[in-house]
Amino acid sequence: MRTMRNVPRCRAGHLFEADYCSACGLSGHNEDYALVDSEVGVCVADGVGGAPLGDAVSRLLCHTVMGALRDGCSAEEALEVGRCRLKSFLRTVDSPRSGASVMVLRCDAENYEVAWLGDVALFALGKGEQEPQLITSFDLAGDESSHAVNVRSNERPMTAFFPKDDICRFALCTDGVWRDVSSDEIASLLKRDISVREAAARLVLRDTVRDDSTAVVVSPRGVEE
Repeated sequence: MRTMRNVPRCRAGHLFEADYCSACGLSGHNEDYALVDSEVGVCVADGVGGAPLGDAVSRLLCHTVMGALRDGCSAEEALEVGRCRLKSFLRTVDSPRSGASVMVLRCDAENYEVAWLGDVALFALGKGEQEPQLITSFDLAGDESSHAVNVRSNERPMTAFFPKDDICRFALCTDGVWRDVSSDEIASLLKRDISVREAAARLVLRDTVRDDSTAVVVSPRGVEE
């Protein structure tokens, strides 16, 4: 089963344009979740494979984080709010193995701020650059240096900061995307003159989807539609 979730095109007052696509892998239900609010930012979460409640954990984490962004928190602060809420939930339901990787992108009129824990990958294409840069700190061979949010999670999130004028596009991808789609393919899509909606869909809707796969593509605010 494949699903595509779309966000409205840019309207007056929105800080950026973004769209995302999510596809279910072989498990039969999608444990990825994403939210986009073009007035504040983006959150993407990927439930821990093989653990209970992956879909619920991802959904709870994204909604809590987005609420914190709307309340004026930074990306790192919003991730911490989400972590506290999720840890409380997992203790309540006695599910210590459950958790999620998460990435938060916050936007204001001048800057992007990103915070993450786990293996959601961030690719950034800067203005004038030929190739997008992988910003996240883990090795795409699978050696993650920042662990998922769970009941034992206490490490400080990784963070990055970008002046808005320096960026053409971001792609936020769960491991169902970046493990199966080469960096060259991701680079090619980010550089193409296609909509954020089409770019996200092409990253996800491949012939064979083995794992839950979600991609969010973000660009500075475009022409209102």
